[in-house]
Amino acid sequence: MIRTIYENDGGLKGLYTGLGSDTLATVLSSFIYFYCYTSLRNVQEALNKNMGKKATLNVAQELFLGAEAALISRFFTTPFSNVTTRLQTSSRTPGKKQQGFIDTAKDIYREKGITGFWTGYRASMMLVSNPSITYFVFEKAKSLYLAGKGVNATLSS
Repeated sequence: MIRTIYENDGGLKGLYTGLGSDTLATVLSSFIYFYCYTSLRNVQEALNKNMGKKATLNVAQELFLGAEAALISRFFTTPFSNVTTRLQTSSRTPGKKQQGFIDTAKDIYREKGITGFWTGYRASMMLVSNPSITYFVFEKAKSLYLAGKGVNATLSS
C-alpha cells in the first residue's frame, strides 16, 4: 500500500497528504475538549457549592461532563476531519495537481451542502465515552495523589 501511494500519488509528498489539516484538527479538538471540560467542571463545582454540597464532582457528573465536552469538541472539529479524510483518500490523477484543503471543502459543499461537513457526527457520538472515562480516571488519580500529599498540595508539571 505504501509503495503504491509513493509510486502513484507524488512520492514522499503523497504519503503525507492531509498532514497539515489533520494536525490542525487534532490540536483544535484537544484545545476545545479541555477548554470545555474545564469550563463545565468549574460551573458544576460552583453549582454543587451553591446547593450546599462538596465542590468535588461525583462519578456521574464527571462522566457526563467529559461526554458533553467531547460532543462539543466533535461538533467543531468534524468538518476538519471530513475534509482531511477526503484529502487522504482521494486518488491523484497522474499529471494533475492534488487538491488542497479549500478545494476539497468546496467539493464537499457542492456534493452534500453544509450538512456534508458533519457527515459521521452522529456515529462519532458513540465514542464520546472514551475521553470521558480517560479524564475521569485522571481526575480520580490526581485527587488520590494529592490527598496523600497533604491539605495544601497542588499538582505541578
